[in-house]
Amino acid sequence: MRVLVLCAGAGTSALLANALKEGADELGIDITANAGAYGSHYAIMDQYNVIVLAPQVRTYYNEMKADTDRLGITLLSPKGKQYIDLTKDPKGAVAWIEENLKA
Repeated sequence: MRVLVLCAGAGTSALLANALKEGADELGIDITANAGAYGSHYAIMDQYNVIVLAPQVRTYYNEMKADTDRLGITLLSPKGKQYIDLTKDPKGAVAWIEENLKA
C-alpha cells in the first residue's frame, strides 16, 4: 500500500507519514508513506492508492475527491484531534487506514 499524506506545508503530514511507516514496520505490513504539501501532489498522486488530507487542507476535500475518484485512489480526511492522535499512535494509524479501506 502506498499512502500520501498532504497538509499545508508538509510538516504535520510528515508526522503522520512517519507514524504510518513505524506502525507498518512494527506490524510487519508493507506500507510506503510519504508526506507532501497540498498543491505539490498533482504530479505524483497517481503513484499512491491512498491519500490522506490533514485537517488544515480539508477544505480542498471535494476538489481532491474528484481527482482521486478519477484515478481510483482512496481519499481519507480525519478531523483535528483524530489526526493528532494518529500521529502519536503508529499501530493505530495503520489500523485506521486499514479500517477505512474496508468501509
